[in-house]
Amino acid sequence: MIEHIKLGNGPRRVILLHGWFGDHQIYKSIFPYLDIERYTYVFPDVRGYGLSWHIKGQFTCEEMLADVMALADNLGWKRFHFAGHSMAGKVVQLALARHPARIISGVAITPVPACGVPFNAQQWSLFSGAVDDDELRYKIIDVTSASRLPQRWIQALVKHSRLTSTRQAFEGYLHAWAREDLSAGLAGMTPLLVLVGDADPAQTQAIMQETCMAWFANASLQVIPGSGHYPMEEVPLHFVKLLEDFLARHCAQP
Repeated sequence: MIEHIKLGNGPRRVILLHGWFGDHQIYKSIFPYLDIERYTYVFPDVRGYGLSWHIKGQFTCEEMLADVMALADNLGWKRFHFAGHSMAGKVVQLALARHPARIISGVAITPVPACGVPFNAQQWSLFSGAVDDDELRYKIIDVTSASRLPQRWIQALVKHSRLTSTRQAFEGYLHAWAREDLSAGLAGMTPLLVLVGDADPAQTQAIMQETCMAWFANASLQVIPGSGHYPMEEVPLHFVKLLEDFLARHCAQP
């Protein structure tokens, strides 16, 4: 089973899953501001990352979803809210469509659409090259944050991604989130909040309108001002406000 950390002991249960660059610690900037009396937050690490570094796997989106549901089973959570960043936002979309009886609401944070990303040859070379080249990792993070953030922050995120993920997992998940088209028949009525940064050139409002917003009838879209691809790091206070306001509107007793 994938490993996780837990914050809070509230009756409302939330799983927040990290993206491609780094483990659960991508959320560390929001930890002090979460309402841990109303909510119980669980932050898992996917296979090959962080606390789950030692766990081997196929490193697919289907496997990520199965692992999240197995973790919820182990926690005794029949119903819960599910949020995911970037590649994990793709997993949130799958969860809403396939487990509507268990997912109370979903939050897709600058998500990769379930259909994947139509990279051209140059873009694929950049991302696939980042598996072994930290300069390319730096370039990806800099571009997706619109070259607005400090050099030291980008360097720290590059280092963190290198130290907290195995090569096999990092490469495998790239193919999973970018290349796998899992959008066939995707639909659902579970409440979904889609968050995008106004400075994120990768997952834009227009892309979300054509994908997530078209697939899910009960979806809402929020554009976050002053944020790129990493709102939990770039604007942590605003991010927590948006997250918990949405959760509160769709709360249900365990």
